[in-house]
Amino acid sequence: MNNLNNSIQNFLEEEYSKIIELGKYSTYRISDCGPHWIGAMLSHMIHCSNLSFQHGFVMNISTNDNWKMVPNGKFSSVFNSIGEIDDNDFDVNNFSENNKNNRISYTTNRHLLNQSFHKEMGYFYPKGLEDLVETNDIIILNDIWKSFLLKKIYKLSGTYQEHLNDKLLKINGLTNYAAIHIRRGDKVNGRMKESHLIETNKYFEFLENSNYKFENIFISTDSPDALQECINLYGNKYNLIYDDTEIRHDGYPCKVLYEGLNLNETSQEELITALKNFEILKNSDVLVGTPASWFFRISMLLRPYDKIKDVLYAENLSNIPGYPEAYWHC
Repeated sequence: MNNLNNSIQNFLEEEYSKIIELGKYSTYRISDCGPHWIGAMLSHMIHCSNLSFQHGFVMNISTNDNWKMVPNGKFSSVFNSIGEIDDNDFDVNNFSENNKNNRISYTTNRHLLNQSFHKEMGYFYPKGLEDLVETNDIIILNDIWKSFLLKKIYKLSGTYQEHLNDKLLKINGLTNYAAIHIRRGDKVNGRMKESHLIETNKYFEFLENSNYKFENIFISTDSPDALQECINLYGNKYNLIYDDTEIRHDGYPCKVLYEGLNLNETSQEELITALKNFEILKNSDVLVGTPASWFFRISMLLRPYDKIKDVLYAENLSNIPGYPEAYWHC
């Protein structure tokens, strides 16, 4: 499959270069654009990069950033990827045809850009990709394109690659494995419900009822309770792999927002833990999770193009109102 992945990469690079030649740029200013935690932020960046491309712009990072997950606030200290631009003279007008350069602005509600883009965007990918991949499935084609945009952004700096390597040394048995990501928000019911409640056994049932069969299963979750439930229910049936040295801030985003969790004391550990889990989830033979989780979606889109389809959703999305909103957004 390497030849196919290379062909896809080359094709999309050519399409991307056509926009670069236009010389029009937009910038993403982290301090203005939603949550600091990495799954949601990367999802927003893919969203903005996709919109930029559709309007003939190439997205860069603003030098006026303030990413609180790193001590110096610099996105570039973690990801040595797309360019940085000083956008003090950029107009905030969301891709006006009359301006050469634009700064991306979010609305105050729900992290989305100007709501008119919601209907306009739909599923997008450069034309010709369907012939190369030999499918007309717009979801797969859209995911491949978003995977390309994410990989433009997600290139670790040397320092954070070393942090990641140190984390990975503590995990053993990572060959021929499935991976399950359990988002804490999908385990909450009642007044604090964030999305459709998914019982722990559903993740395993979808894997067991699929064509993918594994004895080794890596568990990724921000909920200690969910991890313990996996161990209690399936620890005797499968070789469950997890990092018992990991510091789990159960419901980290909620705690930052509502309980005043100190970002200065927790964000670096949270970031490096996230990078480790991204690496393990993207390299799994099959990935199980839910599209309500931006973290899961990023893990999925980091996979090789031919492995994006090797994903199982631990729920039936067809009768759930509002889904797949997170899926669409990223």
